[in-house]
Amino acid sequence: MKPDLDRYCPNCLLWRACQGSGKRRALRRGDMAIIPEQPVRHVFLLLDGLAATFRTSESGHDNLAAFMLPGDFWGLTTLYEDDNAKPLLFDMDRMDRGGEHCYESRAIVPSVFCKVTGERFLTFIERDHQLAMGLMKRQVAFFRNQTRLHSFSAKGQGFHRLIALLLIIAERVGKPTEDGLAIPLELHHEDLAQLTGLSRPVLTRNLLELRKLNLISIEESMICLRDIPGLGRALRREQAQVEV
Repeated sequence: MKPDLDRYCPNCLLWRACQGSGKRRALRRGDMAIIPEQPVRHVFLLLDGLAATFRTSESGHDNLAAFMLPGDFWGLTTLYEDDNAKPLLFDMDRMDRGGEHCYESRAIVPSVFCKVTGERFLTFIERDHQLAMGLMKRQVAFFRNQTRLHSFSAKGQGFHRLIALLLIIAERVGKPTEDGLAIPLELHHEDLAQLTGLSRPVLTRNLLELRKLNLISIEESMICLRDIPGLGRALRREQAQVEV
């Protein structure tokens, strides 16, 4: 896979800075980049695909902490010198459970990422202010996407959480077609269930409802958003009801 960072993230210069020094790695669906209880020594940049960080629990239930699209980076706690530093949303790999972190990052679909050591990352941004500003802008967009999704985290909002997720993904990687904005990722029901926190049966019912409303179409696990304004109106109505 050849990443197109100019399209996904024109302000993100980390990939260019990493060329020749960063390590690229391809991940299959479900492969992990960050493993629970293992120290994190690198900063990661997603080049292609879709990945997510989950907080694991002893019960085996994984809670979504953040999701990453091409151009997003994570693992910044490796830069902390203070072991008591508190975790931040974008780098949920901080130590927990008495010194061992309980977060894992894994590929939701086949993905490619680049990683650099924390020391090299600091060198890049200290010597290049344009790079530092580009990364800051990228991170602001990342925070915004996480907030948009988590704003529909209440019980009973799963339908709208799914809509928000599809819109966010399509905005970053969507490709215009005659039928609408197609998401060029093979997203299985299980993948969407992981990202929305919905059970498979509920997720399936929600997708069927979106298809009946002619808001999306699905062919061979490829989703096309047929009515972007209609999807947006559905979210705004839900937000208005919550505010009331």
